[in-house]
Parts: sequence; structure tokens; C-alpha cells
Amino acid sequence: YHDTLISLSTGVARVAVLVVAFLLLAEVLAIPYEGVIAGLGIGGLAVALAAQPTLQNFLSGLTLYADRPVSVGDFCKFGDQSGTIEHIGMRSTRIRSLDRTIISVPNSDFAGMQIENYAHRDRT
Repeated sequence: YHDTLISLSTGVARVAVLVVAFLLLAEVLAIPYEGVIAGLGIGGLAVALAAQPTLQNFLSGLTLYADRPVSVGDFCKFGDQSGTIEHIGMRSTRIRSLDRTIISVPNSDFAGMQIENYAHRDRT
């Protein structure tokens, strides 16, 4: 799970550095960039609205990483199905069901489900 967070952080840092470099270059070349920034803001809003389900799955993925209700290898019941967690990604969680098929559940759905994690039972 740490590899995914490191990859995500690296990607965000890379984009931030590129934006700052673009703005500094525009200032050095005396290119007016205020209009470009305003246009990017409006474009960013349009992209955010269009990508709302993806962003919701992404944020739910972060919640799953932070709360850790399940881990890879845990056997759990979710909704009306049961299976073993095979992968927890930033957009979806993959679970191998009892009949050996892979179920891919969007993180926004998975985070909202009641999950019974049998791997965390009391061992008395």
C-alpha cells in the first residue's frame, strides 16, 4: 500500500513542479499568464464535474487506505457476497469470490458497504 501512496505523491509533486515552472517561465518571458490561469480554473472545474465518479472512487480509495477495514489476503463478506481481497487500488478493489471469479468493486461502493472481515475475528 505504501508503493501506491508513494507513486501518487510523486505524480502530484511532478504536476505541481511543472505548473510552477510554467508560471516562472511565463513571467521571465513577460507573457501575460493571468488569463491562462483563469481559463485553466474554468477548465479544471469542467474536468472535475465530468470526472466526479472517478474522483469519488479515488477519495474512497484513500479512505480505504487510511481506515484499513480490509487488507490483501483477508477473507470478508461484503454486501451479499464473500471472497478474498486480492488488490486494493486507487479506483477499485478486486476480490476473488468463492467460485474463483474476480469481482471488481468501485471503491466508492466498497467503502459504503457493510464489510465483515473474517480475518480480524477474535481468536479465543
